[in-house]
Amino acid sequence: MERPVYQPIGTPVERLDTPALVVDLATMEQNIEALHSFFRSGPARLRPHVTPHKCPTIAHLQLAAGGTVGGISVSRVGEAEVFTSAGFSDILVASEIVTRPKILRLCSLAHRSRTTVAVDNPRNLRDLSEAAQSSGVTLHVLVDINVGMDHCGVEAGRPALDLAKEATRSQGLRFAGLMAQLSQPSTIEGEWDAGKAIQPVLDTRELIERAGLEVETVSVGVTNDYEIVGAMKGVTEVRVGSYPLMDYSHCQYVGTRHASPPRPSARVLATVVSHPTAASAIVDAGHKAIGPDLGLPVLEGIAGARVTRLSAEHGILELQGDAQHLFDVGARVWLIPWDLGLCVNQYNYFHAIRDGKLEAVWEIAARGRTD
Repeated sequence: MERPVYQPIGTPVERLDTPALVVDLATMEQNIEALHSFFRSGPARLRPHVTPHKCPTIAHLQLAAGGTVGGISVSRVGEAEVFTSAGFSDILVASEIVTRPKILRLCSLAHRSRTTVAVDNPRNLRDLSEAAQSSGVTLHVLVDINVGMDHCGVEAGRPALDLAKEATRSQGLRFAGLMAQLSQPSTIEGEWDAGKAIQPVLDTRELIERAGLEVETVSVGVTNDYEIVGAMKGVTEVRVGSYPLMDYSHCQYVGTRHASPPRPSARVLATVVSHPTAASAIVDAGHKAIGPDLGLPVLEGIAGARVTRLSAEHGILELQGDAQHLFDVGARVWLIPWDLGLCVNQYNYFHAIRDGKLEAVWEIAARGRTD
């Protein structure tokens, strides 16, 4: 378990002990402003999906930026508990919750906040209804529609309508609307039509409304194409995740779509601990510090150097050309995580810097809450 190494505010970033997860505040604030400005003027509102960063301090900054529904979304009940305790009063658990212990925890949260949960199964509805009634609370439910991820979700059209009808008949529950999670292309090549992907959800909304039911919310989870989905008539909120901090994988796609794309504000600061050959160097950030399951981190700003593999504790760099002379033992390097969520989950704290100096240390309070 990581322990904080408290250093005075104003400490130059180069003096932080490593490996350290560092967020540049100016870049993060620019990322937040760029995205929230779209939702402040658009028909849909933003519901920040806070699972990638797991940090209540950042989530409060997101809601303060405006253009939101006033609430957040998470992936796990454990995360919802952390953020409820941190003062958030409107939380969507954008996952199906089916075990009785977790359902009872949802009901406990509903005593303190508006708690919404995804559903795609009649049995789950019955279990949620029974627990809500016995707990004396109301759980809001969104019918989850599968729009191509082949993950969770009921099919659009009649199956979603039938589930919505059952939700309206279920005591202790309130049918709040529909939700969907859009898949993203694995590469920047090829055609990707987010509008076409989400149309079945909007058609289902019309079907349900024609049946006499109110669809208050249509919540769509997407990061890269938020501006397309957020402009579609009938979508009421968009769940966007990685934008405050970004990571290398999202930058590869978003950078092709926006004139001023968000940039990585969270990076791992590492130290060169060995330079065994001219063509290689070793840094003190390995698998445990990066979470590289979906891709290796990328060295920032050093041509001719790349991460080739990671052991548990170390990163192995391949060096070519002038880069062979830039990695003396003790030198600092910056690593951009491939996937933000997997990296952040390795740490308990962000080191927040401004103008190259430490401004704050923020707890990643929902780190490890996979329950």
